[in-house]
Amino acid sequence: MKKFFIYLWLFAEIVMFAAFLKISFPSEEEELFEKQNVLVIGDSLSASGEWQKVLSKELGINVATRAKGGLSYKQMVDGELGLDGDYSTNTEAVKPLSVDEVKDKDLIILYGGYNNRSRLAGSVGDRYKSDGSGQSTFAGFMQYAVDRIRAVLEAAGNEDCEILIVTMHCAGKYPWIDATAFEEYPAGSGQTMETLVEMQIAIAKANDLDYVDLFHDCPIGPSTWNFCSKSSNPVVTKYSPFLLDENGDPVSQERMIYVPGEWYYQTSSGKVLYKQYDSTTPHPYNGDQLHLNTRGYFLVGETIADRVKELYGK
Repeated sequence: MKKFFIYLWLFAEIVMFAAFLKISFPSEEEELFEKQNVLVIGDSLSASGEWQKVLSKELGINVATRAKGGLSYKQMVDGELGLDGDYSTNTEAVKPLSVDEVKDKDLIILYGGYNNRSRLAGSVGDRYKSDGSGQSTFAGFMQYAVDRIRAVLEAAGNEDCEILIVTMHCAGKYPWIDATAFEEYPAGSGQTMETLVEMQIAIAKANDLDYVDLFHDCPIGPSTWNFCSKSSNPVVTKYSPFLLDENGDPVSQERMIYVPGEWYYQTSSGKVLYKQYDSTTPHPYNGDQLHLNTRGYFLVGETIADRVKELYGK
């Protein structure tokens, strides 16, 4: 019996000592990340701040975000109204990237490209310029964003700040674009979201920047769109993807583009109705399988956090 109490006392001492070590002496990785300041620059995929919560919780870092739905690469760094825009009367508009925003940052994460998909891909080496010259391609605008971030970091005297490129994830259709990540867009361009992701990676490499390949490394894709996307159903049955006649029959098999304010025949509960389109998206028959739900944003956050650990956690 005496030995039992001795062993019990020793076990308790070991547990207490282990707890003391854990509290008093965090791991090297915890020490590295707890003082890190991160700035996320992005669009609607970052505007909610959901995936950033995972990054902050897992790494113990401070994450600030400048993001808004609809922002292109250029708007992310130049502001919604441009470098010379009047922001005094547009207080809700995202302003140009400033020295104050970057002066104390250890890492800047540039996560975009979704709102540049209508641009032709271009080539590595394309470079859009603030005076409007240069190449107005996907590559040109991405390179412009990288150049502007570096210029602001230099002005802040913070050239040691790392820049991490995050690619687009593998997305489905949504009301603004009638093409999945594997389908050609724009029509006749020969490019897909996947080929644009390859361009993002190539530009990152050309600029000696680290990157996160969400498209291939994050477990979001065709088999999980219904579980990870904002819409669990890829189709909105309220609208027809084809132009209908007064009998409710398709005029052709070409998927149509809805125009705000125009009138269209639609079928509802077996009836054919002539209704004015009062929304703004060109493809309202698509569910939103580009934006994500809580599960999807968690997977994005996990993928980015794992990559940050791999790159900067040693």
